[in-house]
Amino acid sequence: MARCATYWALALALASEGGSVGEFSQNLVSVIVPVYNGEKTMRRAIDSVLRQEGTSYEVIVVNDGSTDSTAFILAGYGDAIRVIHQRNDGLPGARNRGIVESRGEFLAFLDADDEWLPGKLRHQLEVFAANPDVALVSTGSKWLDEDGRFERFVRWELRGDVFRRLLYINPINASSVMLRRSCLLACGLSFNTNLKRMDDWELWIRLSARYPLVVSPEVLVYHYSTAEGETRKDPPRLLGLYREVYPVLFNGLLQDAACAATVKQEWNKIQGSIAFHLAVQQYGMDPRLGRRQIRHLTVTSPGSVRWRTALTILLLPPSVRNWARSFISRFVWR
Repeated sequence: MARCATYWALALALASEGGSVGEFSQNLVSVIVPVYNGEKTMRRAIDSVLRQEGTSYEVIVVNDGSTDSTAFILAGYGDAIRVIHQRNDGLPGARNRGIVESRGEFLAFLDADDEWLPGKLRHQLEVFAANPDVALVSTGSKWLDEDGRFERFVRWELRGDVFRRLLYINPINASSVMLRRSCLLACGLSFNTNLKRMDDWELWIRLSARYPLVVSPEVLVYHYSTAEGETRKDPPRLLGLYREVYPVLFNGLLQDAACAATVKQEWNKIQGSIAFHLAVQQYGMDPRLGRRQIRHLTVTSPGSVRWRTALTILLLPPSVRNWARSFISRFVWR
């Protein structure tokens, strides 16, 4: 972690002088792929990048201390990719290392177990060209289980000032994101290595407090629920993660001058939102207790219409529940 912090400090110092760690290249997209023990999935991810057409890009794969055959597989790509080997620093640290090593005007992120569809980079560059003040462009995604079976679509359409919206929900998949490198460095922002989860969400919030963003509904990413999916299927573990991460995330935002005033203003609603998400995880552990907590929230928390809707969805049969969640997210909670 100390090594990555050193690189990040160097990047910020050079950025303030108009330079970068590498030779900066305008209109180049730096694709950053962090990987840890990704021997089963990373070929799919990297190959999907190499199939992108209509733009110039570099592929930076950060091998975050893998102990499987990851390094051997990466060596087989030769000069098609640039590989950075480092001691294990976690996903936020690996992403930050990729940023520091990048040379492109734009930064795109792809997790080693996800996949891009053809035209993804070209679509985002077109959006950036039409919106020169925008710092981030993301796309929709199709969620699949690790065997490739369809789970759901995540498709939102947001643009401009989305700061308040992002305080309550994260509609942005990290593998769908492209950033303007200059915006990130100008603010001195990076992925928060103190967060075990939601480090990407925190960064999107901080950026949205300073710049307009575009969330496009075009589905150009396949997101595979592998390791994350296993966590979602383990409600006690997920509940513990949320209880640990939420205070760190929002306490950090309260220390950020660009975010603090709005976070304080929205604090009661944010607490209600956090309580609701925790209750949903409790529902996965104990449906009776979870339902009781959510019913209590419908009376005591702001935004009770949403909580009542969510409660109704939880009480539906599983096959109908997934369809209802997708419909609500796409057409109602926008």
